[in-house]
Amino acid sequence: MNAVKLKAAFIYLATGSFSQAETLLHESGCDPREVIVLFEGLLPQSSTFQPVASHLHSLPSIQAIAEASEGGVVLREAKKFLIRYLKEVRTTQLALGRREDIDTSLVKLLAEDHSASLVPYITNHDLHLSFDETKQALEDYKCYHALALLYYYSNQTNEALGIWTRIYDKQLSDSQFPGFSYIIEFLSKCGIIEVVLQYAKWALDRNQEVGVKIFTERLEGEKSKQLEPPFLLEYLKPYPDATLLYLEYLVNDRNSTEESFHTQLASSYLRQLLGLREETSAPDRELKRARVKLQGFLESSTRYNPACLLSEVVDTDMYRECSVLYGRMEEHEKALSLLVHKLRDYPMAQEYCEEYSKGKGRVYRQNLYQTLLRVYLQPQDRSDQKILITPALSLLNAHGAQFDAAQVLELLPHDWPVTTVKAFLLRSIRGSMDTHRTGKIEYNLSRGENLRVREQYISLQGDPIVITDNTRCPVCNLPFSDAAFVRYPNGVITHLKCGRNKTICPVTGTWFGKV
Repeated sequence: MNAVKLKAAFIYLATGSFSQAETLLHESGCDPREVIVLFEGLLPQSSTFQPVASHLHSLPSIQAIAEASEGGVVLREAKKFLIRYLKEVRTTQLALGRREDIDTSLVKLLAEDHSASLVPYITNHDLHLSFDETKQALEDYKCYHALALLYYYSNQTNEALGIWTRIYDKQLSDSQFPGFSYIIEFLSKCGIIEVVLQYAKWALDRNQEVGVKIFTERLEGEKSKQLEPPFLLEYLKPYPDATLLYLEYLVNDRNSTEESFHTQLASSYLRQLLGLREETSAPDRELKRARVKLQGFLESSTRYNPACLLSEVVDTDMYRECSVLYGRMEEHEKALSLLVHKLRDYPMAQEYCEEYSKGKGRVYRQNLYQTLLRVYLQPQDRSDQKILITPALSLLNAHGAQFDAAQVLELLPHDWPVTTVKAFLLRSIRGSMDTHRTGKIEYNLSRGENLRVREQYISLQGDPIVITDNTRCPVCNLPFSDAAFVRYPNGVITHLKCGRNKTICPVTGTWFGKV
């Protein structure tokens, strides 16, 4: 029966009835190579297959049939039929021991057809291919992306990347190549570090922002010195934009607390901003965004080295940034002087004191606010004195509790009438009186509590125990020669050595349990 079906299948093939032929080929259990061999140049040269069904048909080849009928149309339909047939048959028992012949023929057909399924097919299937013949076919039909995949799945990663980079650089052309991001994703997952570092430079030369993802999107836990941050930061030095993005990844994504990383990131933000300021054509919006990013990082991070950064900005007009750095160095007078005299930002100066006072003791807070008041009242430029009266009074009125009235009076200019700070002094005096009264109340409450506790202590001591020269130990009948003794709950008093068992009276034998 199978022979009959097989013969019928070949008859259908000869007449171009490919659907009927396909059904019968499956039902007959035909060796797929009996069909492949009818298509010239498909079966690999390395194949040892010899046709055995030739006695059932007299077909020379499918190409000959096509030439005798409608030429190209029939041939195209025949190849589509063969693609369908081989895709289905390769997953059956009929493919056992024949996979290389089937898979190689199938990939050749897909390449010739420039089929959209070629790349997914190579990627998603465990193919058994004749490497040399598949390579030649992919080259002949200019399926370069598929060729690169062939190299990759043959453990020739370097050759695969060489083809992909040539496609991107337009030295080769293949519409099925996904693009630059495909190479980046591939390198981010590649475990051959030497290859990664070789092609990462190629990627960074073309796009630093995307290229750095090779290192920022790798799986954590890879153990290689060449993937450690110090090595990669040195590697990325020629690429400032990539360096900045990698530092952001270390600080923000990996939550690194390493001082050098925080300092380098702040320095990168700073250099980026200074570079934009030198560009006369830089958009104001971009400048503002870069400056806000720098200021935000300087204010939020406590891990960087402020002295290193200050040397880069101290001679510029970036007074806000300098004030933050001086603050980190606890040089508050310099920081406040910039806010007051250079920026004229009096609310910010008060906010500065509020921020740096958090969690500090009273003396620290007083000194900080006193420093700001001194900056207001003792400006280097005497012409500023009148301008600064208003913010000075505002500071005293808003934060009067943080000041010592006597020290404030010492700072006031001699030509200021005391009435100028009348409101502050009245509040200060009232505050001092309240503090004094509160202190007395707390003192008396504490004293009363102390007396109550002493009374309880004396009460707990109970009646006195009197031992005279005539008092004798009831155990050994000897007098007490020192003040050390044992008293049992039943009133029996003995020497220490005679009352070794503290729970049983040595005289009466009474047991007292735990005492």
